[in-house]
Amino acid sequence: MLLWHAFTCFSRLRLIRQGLIQPNRMYYLVATIAAGRQSMVREAHRRWCDGWCLQLHSPQFPSSRSANQEINPMSLADVKALTFDTGGTILDWHTGFSSALRSAGAHRGLEKDWGQLANEMRRRSLKKMLNLGQHKAPEYNFDDAHRMALDEILNEQGLSQMNADERRAIWWEATHHLKVWPDFPAILPKLKQKFICASFTILSYRIIIDTARENGLSWDAVISCEGIGKYKVLPEAYQTAAHYLQLQPAECCMIACHNFDLDAAKAVGFKTAFVRRPKEWGSETPPDPTPNAHHDIIVDDFPSLATALGIA
Repeated sequence: MLLWHAFTCFSRLRLIRQGLIQPNRMYYLVATIAAGRQSMVREAHRRWCDGWCLQLHSPQFPSSRSANQEINPMSLADVKALTFDTGGTILDWHTGFSSALRSAGAHRGLEKDWGQLANEMRRRSLKKMLNLGQHKAPEYNFDDAHRMALDEILNEQGLSQMNADERRAIWWEATHHLKVWPDFPAILPKLKQKFICASFTILSYRIIIDTARENGLSWDAVISCEGIGKYKVLPEAYQTAAHYLQLQPAECCMIACHNFDLDAAKAVGFKTAFVRRPKEWGSETPPDPTPNAHHDIIVDDFPSLATALGIA
């Protein structure tokens, strides 16, 4: 059947529209075929070849479901493990970055829109990480990406006078002491009673170790793409995560506040749960706030997720 193998590629479009990865024609074979809409696949591919991809909205799935909590219980019966996106879904990076930047600026009497610079640091570091390892072995991790992104921004903003210690306070100290969103810590132990709960992340191992200690989190496992050598949203990252847990992809549920992560996981067989994080980017609207309707669970917070998974 036409373009069955294209299903592994549908999440790239959303990333390209957000500017997080560069266009690559082979990855724009949109996976609407799961809904039987082959004509839409052909049209999407035609537009890609015409170079229109950056203006498109993803045609493959309805954009949202209206209810605050949506569950497909039949699809979750076989789930044995929950794999959590950690940066953004669990950790409040915006508050940590913006506070560290503001503190460094105040020390030098500088005034900037520190929240906007924090978001720019996040955008640039993500660009450096997503799909890393696709063509060659990664030569850096997310700590390096934070450092490189910060250096670029400071140079462009006329803030190059910040010294190495001041910079490290932002890209290392602040990152490794990020706080979790307040709805998560009390729910994790409850989820662990029923499921394997693993941090599955593009963040470095050290970031996950330090933030877990900082926030009193106890993961059953930490799976970082740093160890896999293939970063999200490459399908190999998700397949390897399931392999490490000795489970089939269909026995894993990916939990995130980002469609691009969930879509890539679903493409290899994971179940998916979208947890909204409207304040992830501070006062700025998140680049991808509306959950795709095909996710198995769509909720507003982690207590609602626990309820959806049958945990009181």
